[in-house]
Amino acid sequence: MVNSTPRYQKKSITHLAHNIFNWLINSLSLLFTSKVKSNTMNKLFLIIYTLFLLVAKSISADFVPPKLIDNLNPKGTQTTYNMSRVEGWTLMSYIIDDSGIPQQIVVVNSSNNGIYTEDSIKYLQSFRFSPAIYLGQKTSSATTFLMKHDKSFSGNSNDGISVGFSRRYDRANKFISEQKFDSALDVLNELRETNTKNLTEQALSAWIHSLYYYRQENWLAYRDNILEANQLREHLPVKMAIKNIQNLIQWQMFQKEYSDAVYTLASMVKIKGAKMDASTHEAMLQPILNAMDTEEIIEINTTLSKNKSWLHILPRSTINLTTISGKVELAELRCDNIWHPFESTTIVNFNIPESYLNCSILVKGTSGTQIKFVEQGKSRQF
Repeated sequence: MVNSTPRYQKKSITHLAHNIFNWLINSLSLLFTSKVKSNTMNKLFLIIYTLFLLVAKSISADFVPPKLIDNLNPKGTQTTYNMSRVEGWTLMSYIIDDSGIPQQIVVVNSSNNGIYTEDSIKYLQSFRFSPAIYLGQKTSSATTFLMKHDKSFSGNSNDGISVGFSRRYDRANKFISEQKFDSALDVLNELRETNTKNLTEQALSAWIHSLYYYRQENWLAYRDNILEANQLREHLPVKMAIKNIQNLIQWQMFQKEYSDAVYTLASMVKIKGAKMDASTHEAMLQPILNAMDTEEIIEINTTLSKNKSWLHILPRSTINLTTISGKVELAELRCDNIWHPFESTTIVNFNIPESYLNCSILVKGTSGTQIKFVEQGKSRQF
């Protein structure tokens, strides 16, 4: 008998704030309970100050984020009650309207099998929230939601990897190391199509696929796989999860997605067993902040993938969006206190009002669509 309950994680700015403040408290504890040299203290205060800027808006008295007050769903979902080992996940962006009901649900990313997407959307639609409050008034609020469908059978965990998966994974890894890439691709295809079932296997599959596509310089496939591995980082060994985050940060720096890289770095504190001292954190954070501060005009060129959306955190006040090839189907600002859809999918010198809090741009289009996004102007809190 299957005992299955979908697991979900609400990824809001306030959720990130709690993690950052936990880290901040630990750092302050180090300052006051240890004999710390002066330069180390300066580093700690620099990091604490930077992180405080990231979350200051979240605790503003002007804005109260929405809060989940009811889940109208049954314990499980229809798809998770079957006897298959196949699990799945879906990352969704959505708007909580001023009545506290989820609206405008868009899939940002999901497991390759895609069988849980419809269930995930239906599950999210049955949440009820107390609406966000801005300047004393109810308002719409954007956030994201990562839903994981995992299973257990008669009380036994489904988290382990199968013998078949282990063997094919090792063979693929060996072929990649020996630069036998044609053989590696054959085994990787078999691994994903035949052996990749649960979330642990999906995480490991995404990781080893990223190694292959990096060696092949297939940057679109590389990006998609490191993003998937990052969503499933808690299912990876600690060292592998940390390395994948480092790879993702390097990719985001290359793409000039600096604000996203800041949040990716912050996610490292969520990895159970990961240890990051202040000097390591500063060494990783400072180049991101420097690049973001020194570039007056940040130009991002990216390609949209099938059944995925591009969600990018906005650090500047003026934005432009141009379609290079393909078709953009929607472009929207999704902020803590407002939802702003654009009538045209071409955006020219749009100035984001200062009253818009913690905004991201959401772009969805046909597979292979290439876009150019430019951000400039005043720095914004994000």
